[in-house]
Amino acid sequence: AQLVLSKNLLVVEPYVGVGFLNASGELGVNGEGSIFDTSYTTASQADADVSGLEYFGGMEVNLLLIRGVVQYSRVFDADKIALKLAFGF
Repeated sequence: AQLVLSKNLLVVEPYVGVGFLNASGELGVNGEGSIFDTSYTTASQADADVSGLEYFGGMEVNLLLIRGVVQYSRVFDADKIALKLAFGF
């Protein structure tokens, strides 16, 4: 879920928001091999469930056929900066 606030100012539209994220994952590995004519088999598995808040803010610029977006976000203790550029009519 996200809550976003924005204000359209003709050519630019700044925005800020906050959201709640929930993720889960599972990873398993099986392996076998031999060392000095001795065979072995091993397996390992891990799983994780995480949830937290996402904070983001940015600005969208609309210039006739070109649209650009710059956005900063912080998700699961990781910072991200995104640049987007689109052409259309």
